Amino acid sequence: MSELNDMLVKEFLAAGYLQDSEISNHHTVEQSSSDMFILGLLYIMQDFVTAMTSHHFNATMINLALTVARVSSSPSLQLKAFEVLAAMSKNRGIVELVDEYLDSEDWRTERKEEAISQWEAMRIKVLQMEQFRTKIRYEYRKIALSSFPNPVLPSMNVSDELGNG
Repeated sequence: MSELNDMLVKEFLAAGYLQDSEISNHHTVEQSSSDMFILGLLYIMQDFVTAMTSHHFNATMINLALTVARVSSSPSLQLKAFEVLAAMSKNRGIVELVDEYLDSEDWRTERKEEAISQWEAMRIKVLQMEQFRTKIRYEYRKIALSSFPNPVLPSMNVSDELGNG
């Protein structure tokens, strides 16, 4: 896992998403801490992917998430990597790209089946969360609108405004 940790840190540094001062002690962390570090990076990536539209940024995030999904031995990291990709699936071509990657990469057979299952589960989770957010927004608007009294607008006679009255 330390190779994955090192690779992710190098990619983030090269892309300018991390500074040297932010990762000065990353080489001394133990395995569980390394997993937590990578999980933290994946959470940050997920927060950024919905706000960023840069092609370079998206390509970097896709490559990093796919690498974590393929290389990591931790199911939590694999699922989070697929969740990041699923969050990006609003961008055109992401679903097809991940599907092609899962089909074409040299995955161990049992790992490939698990990865496909994880990818499908995370796509469903992201869709369900988006539907839930939409429902909550709608319900909130209904409540917000019903809690305000209807404004009473003064009636205006157009002829009064034009001085014809």
